[in-house]
Amino acid sequence: MAVLVLEETGLLPHLNPGVMTWEEIGRLKPVAPSMGMMLETTSTRLFTQKGQAHHGSPDKDPAVRLRVLEDAGRLNVPFTTGLLVGIGETVTERTDSIFALRKVARQYGHVQEVIIQNFPGEAGHCDARNG
Repeated sequence: MAVLVLEETGLLPHLNPGVMTWEEIGRLKPVAPSMGMMLETTSTRLFTQKGQAHHGSPDKDPAVRLRVLEDAGRLNVPFTTGLLVGIGETVTERTDSIFALRKVARQYGHVQEVIIQNFPGEAGHCDARNG
């Protein structure tokens, strides 16, 4: 689809395909000058503990998402990323996630935008207990 957009409109597509391998990012780079994927959180607790927001979802593994961000950096792909706030993370986990994004951005210089997105709803309600 990115090739069709590029060829038929001349527009430069920005892709958000989710978790990708190094090879997939490299394959898309010539037809998509920028890409993105939300980090969401670096909290392994939300991924490993039953009943938490990301439990049972292999694409939400923070290590996998950080690898995608690093691979995009190694390939010099301008990248949009961000955090999802209010999914049960603590203030400390939120802070750790921000610092992880900063580290990747400083290391590779490819992060062009960081989105902080709230998660409204009862399951993700943010209060004094969870930040």
